This record gives sequence, C-alpha cells and structure tokens, in this order.
Amino acid sequence: SFEFINNYKNFFLAIFSIVNNKVIFNIGISRDLITKKNWNASELIKKFSVEINGSGGGQDFFASASGTNTENINLVMNKIISFLKSN
Repeated sequence: SFEFINNYKNFFLAIFSIVNNKVIFNIGISRDLITKKNWNASELIKKFSVEINGSGGGQDFFASASGTNTENINLVMNKIISFLKSN
C-alpha cells in the first residue's frame, strides 16, 4: 500500500480484512490529495471505523483501525464511496 500512495497521484486506498472475527481496516492517501483536499487518513479512519465498532489512528497518509462488527464492512465501503464522490 505504501508503494501505491507514494507513487501515484489522486490515490485513495481502503483495505479490509477479517482476522479472528475482527475487522482490520486501513486507509492510505496520496500526498497530493492530503494537500489539495486537506484529507487526513487518521481522522477519516476514526470517522469510518465507528460503523465496525472500532477505533484507530495513524498519520495523515496512512491509518489503521480494528473493530468487532464484521457485518458492517459494506456499510463502511458505501460511506467511503459517498465521501469520495462528494469531495
């Protein structure tokens, strides 16, 4: 994921996995989007991880969260898509 966010412009990455009945969720943002759109991966991960009963944090370009509600992954993905379309 670091290779993508470091080498591509206008790049937003959201990755989900389920391990031991927990959701692991990562967001990566290219530097140009951080500058142009004032996006922050740590702030966004906190906002979106609420839906998976999770919490997390990180840096402006990459953040991680984990949560217990595996059934809401699609809800989070839809919220991310809506966020990207409206911003």
